[in-house]
Amino acid sequence: MKMMVENDLNLLFSGFPYGQTKNVKIKEKMEKAYNKSICRVYNKNADGSLNPRMCKDDKDYFELGQVAGNHHISNLETYRKPIHQNFLKDFVGDYKFARQFDDQIAITIPAVMEDGKKAWHERSHGLVLKIAHHGMFDNVGNDISPRNWKGFYNKMKGSFTGLEGRCGKYFLRQ
Repeated sequence: MKMMVENDLNLLFSGFPYGQTKNVKIKEKMEKAYNKSICRVYNKNADGSLNPRMCKDDKDYFELGQVAGNHHISNLETYRKPIHQNFLKDFVGDYKFARQFDDQIAITIPAVMEDGKKAWHERSHGLVLKIAHHGMFDNVGNDISPRNWKGFYNKMKGSFTGLEGRCGKYFLRQ
């Protein structure tokens, strides 16, 4: 949280790109709310920020990468702004349980539209949290997380003082 506040960030995220969409309805929804749309998002800068390539016309290739949904910190002041609320309400539609459009893209678009330079990748700034998800730590493909928690516990119990006493009974059950 300190990193978010000190740098006035809109979004701090663990993984990008984590899936993508080619659904042009999203492009139409951006046009309606923002009078412009993003066709691609990149984060090739050393700081891991999100950089848009805005659409110039209807023939532009549209494929949006999205921020991973398993861990991010969002500045709700940004997402509460009327322009982003208008987009998000149209994005979701009338049915609050709709899954046609993914929540990961709903996090990505307002942050990039607001200022992609204020959307930072955690590890690009030294923040390594080791959150396990889909067999990876922090959504980094080469940082493999264990899928066998009993095996992980047995491997790590000597590395953390008191771990065996606090957690051993949960892993040693048959």
